Amino acid sequence: MRKIIYLIVGIIIGAILTGILVWNQMPGLLLVRLESQHDFDTTVDMLEENAFAGGWEVISVVDVQQRLEGYGYEDFLRMKIIEICHGEHSYTIFQDDENKKVAGIMPCRFAVYEQYDGKVMISKMNIGLMSKMFGGLIQRVMGTVAGEERVMLEGVVK
Repeated sequence: MRKIIYLIVGIIIGAILTGILVWNQMPGLLLVRLESQHDFDTTVDMLEENAFAGGWEVISVVDVQQRLEGYGYEDFLRMKIIEICHGEHSYTIFQDDENKKVAGIMPCRFAVYEQYDGKVMISKMNIGLMSKMFGGLIQRVMGTVAGEERVMLEGVVK
């Protein structure tokens, strides 16, 4: 009987520790941060050009620095968020009402920003990992998107 209690307690402690580990690792897994090999403006331009060349549309480029300056924050470094969309991928996913739940994480985005150490960084969601969480059609389409994003980043990141 005592061995069973130890086993149950061990399983519970193991589950709790696993949960804590997963919780602490999730931000690093779901968000990707890459260093650009170019200056800020070149990085933004190349991402836009690469997206267009891959059949994507640049929906908007949000100048975060400019917006924050409008609120009186004059010391913020440059940051732009590039929103891109691929009509065929979106259409394929959104044909099923159940799949529309992912609309909140679409369109795809790249954030390009300067750091105080002078580095230009790109951050994005880890679409490949996220796709596995949904499965089915979403996983297949988002898996394709992950590959297309890798192509967009070629020649841009170190």
